[in-house]
Amino acid sequence: MTKSDFSPRLGFAWRLFGNDKTVLRGGWGRFIATALGGNVVGGWAVSSSAVYVSTQAYAQGKPVLSFPSPFSVGTSSAGTLQFDYGVAPFYKDPVVNQWNLTVEQDIGFNTGFRVTYAGSHGQGLGSFVDLNQVPYNAIGYDNGAYASRPFPQLSQILTVENLSESNYNALTFEANHRLSHGLQFQSSYTFARNLSDEAGGDPTGFVGEIGSNPSDRFHPGLDYGNVAYTRRNRSLSSFVYQLPFGQGRQFLSGGNNWLINNAVGGWQMQGTCSSRASFPNPFGRQFG
Repeated sequence: MTKSDFSPRLGFAWRLFGNDKTVLRGGWGRFIATALGGNVVGGWAVSSSAVYVSTQAYAQGKPVLSFPSPFSVGTSSAGTLQFDYGVAPFYKDPVVNQWNLTVEQDIGFNTGFRVTYAGSHGQGLGSFVDLNQVPYNAIGYDNGAYASRPFPQLSQILTVENLSESNYNALTFEANHRLSHGLQFQSSYTFARNLSDEAGGDPTGFVGEIGSNPSDRFHPGLDYGNVAYTRRNRSLSSFVYQLPFGQGRQFLSGGNNWLINNAVGGWQMQGTCSSRASFPNPFGRQFG
């Protein structure tokens, strides 16, 4: 944790017209997304993170690498040395700012309506980069560019850096009806957009706390696009309905008939309905 890990919270609620019918609510918070386990490898020191990788080959039916001297000088398949992995010396805990603004309106009949905007911005998120990556060039990787890498004695130097960002924005419409005349329901619709470059060049699932491998560490924004599993459009409704039979209800309420009150009365019907839709993006992944 650094001295910059300051995470305040602000919130307010305002009765716009001085009554209980209309309320404006809002809030903002700064959150620290500390990597609890992903960066522990940074404390293992060079002796544990330096990994020797070799490819075994066979010549005339015999292995090229063999004991007692499997990696002797002059061996044609001596392998490579990679550093797996470290953390940037000036790495800082990622920060996520979240905010929301809500308008609530009582429309009578025990029913309320709510409109909410919610958003967040993540900055300095983890990205798992190779410090020995060769920049884009006109030579070609196999035609000499690999030999020009910053540290030619090593293959990969995997390091966690603060390169990624995220942006989430959503608008939600919601209606709530308190229990009256045997009916209670809640219904909502959300339009959301979730964009980030933390998932790297192949964003097919959830991202770990130290991020993923970017397509190009020199231009991480090239991977900026839709976050996996985020639905652009989603609606959700649920209800509870007390069936109108038995004592105190609209039908069969007369008398004190045990059979009616216990076999027919007291029943409820409940249900949940959700829908989701994804629409193709004509502009490509970069624009979400």
